[in-house]
Formats: sequence, structure tokens, C-alpha cells
Amino acid sequence: MKYFSAFSGIGCFDFVLSKLGGMCVGHSEIDKYTDAIYAYQKYDSTNFGDIRNIQPKDIPSYDILTWSAPCQNFSVAGSRKGIEGFRGKLLFQFIPLLEYHQPKYFFLENVKGLLNIQNGEVTNKLFKSLDQCGYDISWQVVNARRWIPQNRERLFIVGSIRGSGARKIFPLIS
Repeated sequence: MKYFSAFSGIGCFDFVLSKLGGMCVGHSEIDKYTDAIYAYQKYDSTNFGDIRNIQPKDIPSYDILTWSAPCQNFSVAGSRKGIEGFRGKLLFQFIPLLEYHQPKYFFLENVKGLLNIQNGEVTNKLFKSLDQCGYDISWQVVNARRWIPQNRERLFIVGSIRGSGARKIFPLIS
């Protein structure tokens, strides 16, 4: 399967998808140091740069979109500005990619604080947007303490094209 990695960071989603035989058609990362680590991992793909400047038609077609927007505005350890903050506004920048390419699946990861920021209005808006794009979603907060020596609670949202018959992923035991 082909995938596009938005806010790819050092390539965590890429690591898993490449192990499963996935092929990255491109990624989006603006931090030059992070992108250097991504390149070092040998994920051969074009960096399309700033997500705000990407034209969906310029990206080759793909089956999966991965997304891990900046979390500082949603984290309890961050500013809690939600989508009013600069980084928070980036959360919805992947919607045009979904609308244009209609990938079979998407994987979104962020901090659990996204669920309750601005009294849940941001999450409500996000879920409505995904529904309007034609996706069935499931989500869960997963604590990585089973795999790493720290409590690290992350929100995972998985979407599949409505009516695709994709099997249920959540709940996972965490």
C-alpha cells in the first residue's frame, strides 16, 4: 500500500508501514533537523514541505494518510490555546488531502488533551469534518507504558472510507 506521511517527524508511522511493505509517496515536515533524521532512516520520499502550502493534486495517489499534527496547543503541558494557537490551527490542514485523494484509511495521532480542549468543541469539529469527508472513525487513548518506561497517553484516531467494511480496531488493551 502507498501512503503519505503528514507531519512525519522522525518517521514513527513510516517505520511501521515500511515494515508492512508500505511505500511512502511523499511526506511533509518543516523542521530541518527532524527531516534529517527522517532521511537517515532511509524513507525514500519527497518532502513536500509546509503542509499549508501543499496542493493535494501535486501529491501522487495513496491508500493511507498518516497525520500527527503539533500537539503543544492541546497538551496539558502546553499552552492549551487549542485551534486558536498557531500550531493548533494546523490540525485541520489534512482535510483537503482527505477530500482530494479519498485514501482508504487514515491514522491520526495526538495527545489525549485534544479530546477536552475548548470543552470538547475541537474534537467535535474534527469528528464532524471526518464524517463529512465520508469516513467512519474509531478512536482510543493508548498509554505506551506497556512498551516504554513512562506514562505516555496518546490519542489515536483511525478512519476508513465509509462502507468499506473495515474491521474494528479499537478498543486495544492499554
